[in-house]
Amino acid sequence: MTAGKRPGPGFRLSVIVIAIGLLVGIPSAIKVVVPFVGVIATSPTLNTPGTTSLDLKAGQYKVYERTGFTGGGSGFNFSNNNDVTLGVESVTVTSPDGSPIAMHRVAADETITRGSRVYTSALGFSIPRRGRYEVQVGNTQGGQIIVSRSIVDTFGAVAPWIATGALAVLTLLVGFTLLIVGSVRRGRTSTAVVIPGAQPWAATGPPPNWYPDPDGGPGVRYWDGARWTDHRA
Repeated sequence: MTAGKRPGPGFRLSVIVIAIGLLVGIPSAIKVVVPFVGVIATSPTLNTPGTTSLDLKAGQYKVYERTGFTGGGSGFNFSNNNDVTLGVESVTVTSPDGSPIAMHRVAADETITRGSRVYTSALGFSIPRRGRYEVQVGNTQGGQIIVSRSIVDTFGAVAPWIATGALAVLTLLVGFTLLIVGSVRRGRTSTAVVIPGAQPWAATGPPPNWYPDPDGGPGVRYWDGARWTDHRA
């Protein structure tokens, strides 16, 4: 009796591909999500006028000024957002060695929403190296700002991890596809039973009877419907 080869990807291969996708995808997701959470949710808010000290990494930063609010409920939403008022003379950033960091105006094209408060990008500056920087805001009538790494700069920093994550998702899709295809094919394919001189039967085997000995011996051998017996004639 000879068993036909079962087509389709093996279960072990499918599991290995899925495991690789998870091992690559989970760290990639963390590397992408954490920086954006830092920008949107955890960057400190400073009441103005005022002074604070921040631990900043190298990169492009923006000063987001509170410009409005959003609200609503029960399907009714409203918002009020004004123009930024901060100028380069309003904010001073001092490096750990006491030297000033150059400030410049930026387009009001980035916003951060926390609860009902809306913050709009007003100024930008570049941090050359990680350190403790002093941020001072003066000449204002009172308000709030957020000093955070630029959303665009953050996206650029995590772009390699986004690409790696996309590759991990593709790997997961391939793994699950192999698993499904293999399961379906193995479920549909029967194991053939080959009797010398006869046609192959399905996995259930031929009906019980005497058939030519598959070992090549003289005479016949009894097939009980599931396996060869030791009865020969």
